Amino acid sequence: MTARKRPSRPPSTRRAQPQPADLAPRRRPLAAVWALARRHAFALALVAVVLTGAAVGFTQGRSSEVPAPAPTAPPPQPTTDAQAAAPAPESARELFVHACGACHVLRAAGVDPIVGVDLDRVRPRLTAARVRQQIRTGTLDSAMPAGLLQGRDAERVSRYVARVAGRRG
Repeated sequence: MTARKRPSRPPSTRRAQPQPADLAPRRRPLAAVWALARRHAFALALVAVVLTGAAVGFTQGRSSEVPAPAPTAPPPQPTTDAQAAAPAPESARELFVHACGACHVLRAAGVDPIVGVDLDRVRPRLTAARVRQQIRTGTLDSAMPAGLLQGRDAERVSRYVARVAGRRG
């Protein structure tokens, strides 16, 4: 027995069998990426902003990185005539105004700058321990330096802020 041969058709009349790759719609790779980017534009923008902020914060932190001094009493410094003439703040209110009033809003102390956190608005979360911790550590962006007040002064100011924040002066 001999195998029968099918009559061959000319190439133009042959029907091509669909291949699995041909069944899926063809998209140009760049168009697919662009469509995905448009669909998730908000998330991509948010990620870009966060990464940019982190990079800027990292570079600023690295450029001003100074090893923290050991927690010891500062060495006595010579006083100038202006320092000797100015009396040290007596009350916790005066100490707050002197050390913190240039940045933080606290109506009870009579200060109302626009730079730092409004302590009257964060009143429900303020406790003396939280204020003390913030004075001790400062802020991550170094806008508020760590250890601005020390020891008894830090205790007095933290109790004062926790007691009067949110009240009219």
